[in-house]
This record gives sequence, structure tokens and C-alpha cells, in this order.
Amino acid sequence: MTAMTEAGSEGKPVLEVTGVSKAFGALKAVDDVSLSVNRGGLHALIGPNGAGKSTLIDLMTGWQRPDAGTVTFNGQDVTDASVAKRAAMGLGRSFQVSSLAPELSILDNVLLAAQGRQTSSFRFWTSVHDDEPLMASAMEALCAVGWTKPHTTPVSQLSHGDRRQIEVACAMALKPTVLLLDEPAAGLDAEGSRELTEFLATLKGKIPMLLVEHDMYAVFTLADRISVLVNGAIIASGSLEDIQQNEEVRRAYLGDSVPASRSTC
Repeated sequence: MTAMTEAGSEGKPVLEVTGVSKAFGALKAVDDVSLSVNRGGLHALIGPNGAGKSTLIDLMTGWQRPDAGTVTFNGQDVTDASVAKRAAMGLGRSFQVSSLAPELSILDNVLLAAQGRQTSSFRFWTSVHDDEPLMASAMEALCAVGWTKPHTTPVSQLSHGDRRQIEVACAMALKPTVLLLDEPAAGLDAEGSRELTEFLATLKGKIPMLLVEHDMYAVFTLADRISVLVNGAIIASGSLEDIQQNEEVRRAYLGDSVPASRSTC
């Protein structure tokens, strides 16, 4: 039995795609996919490389337009809305490849992200550090991700794991109502993965999330619901137990690497 239904205890969907498809020539990267992120929940999307996961995230966030289907955010059809409009509405995203400016400090990177919420934040004769509301937003985002180290450190000096944490802070600076995380554990070792998972666990329940990830430790520890994307199509969706016991999922992706039980870390 599924632990949580789409209309169950997680609440109503805050972000939903219905029947979305996207083709690149003869290649159908996303094929008639329906998926939702519910208020209060963490939905994980897993699948092999080339399954179409990042393309699906691009369709949700406006970086690409679907050939068919609709994208709904906070009850509003945003299928044709721009990336900027969706971000201003509260759709936050971290990228698989780091989008930070390495030459800038941690604080300045988060300030740049916070400026994205402002319709007129260009003050040519005033330092952004003197903009009290902007500074407050940046500091709030850093606090939200539990950052306690110096804010003036250049991003270029950070570890890979710390950069991932600052990327989430940049997304949080937009004050999102939903957060899409595209492989945040990519490139991390086992210890880094555990630290990132513990960090994301502190955000769970505070903001709904869609987690795209290959790291099964993170997925099985955090997710309330899991969907499996293979060759552009969802082949299964349900609770951790549903996915672990699904023979088609095992054949297509998980194999024998499924943990015996959910971690409590």
C-alpha cells in the first residue's frame, strides 16, 4: 500500500506537470509524463543516465517548452511562462552543474540570487551591501541552510559539498514555495553525501522539494514518494516500499543495490 497518496497527507500539489512531452528530432526525451510535488512533501525522481530527468526539470522551470502537456504552479498554468516569471512566483532550482560565480564571495553569490526577486534592484551609486532588505534576504537564506562559516570566503575556496550547500542557499534567497534539486550529491564522496542528506533533512517539511538524484542513500532516506523515469517515461511511482518491491524498477535501474530498510540518519 502506498504510504502517501497524491491528495493525501502531503497536501495538494504546488507544482504539477500533466501529460508533458518533449522531443529532440527523433529522440523523445520526455514522453507523456505526469508528476506532482505536494505541499509538505519530498518527491524523488530517479532513473538511469539519459532517462530525461534534467529535461523534465527544464520543462518545469521554463528553460524549455513542452511539445505537449501543461505545467501548473500554485494553481496557475505556467506552461508558456518564462524562467524569470516562474522564479518570481517562487519556483527555485539548483543545477546539476554548479552555477556559482567562483571569484565572488559566498555572500555576494547569495546577494546576486536575492536580487532576482527584485523588479528594480539596480542602484548604480550604492553598494548592494548597503541595501538592508537585500542583505536581510541573503542572510536569511544562509541561515535557512545552516551556514555558520565566514560569509566573505570566495566560492573558489569552498569544498564541493560546501558549494552545493551555497547553491541551495542561492535558491532559497528567491524565497521559493517549491525547490527543485537537480542531482545535488553529484561528485560527492560517501561522507559528503551523508552530510548533504542530513542538511536536506533539515529543510524537509519547511519547503516542498523535488529531488532528482542518483544517490540512493539520499533518496531512500529523504523521499516520501519516488517516481522512476526510464526512456522518458514514468514506469513506477509510489512509496519507498513500492519502489523497492517493483520488479520492473529493479530490472531497469535499481538491480541489487536497494538497501534493506530506510535509514533514520
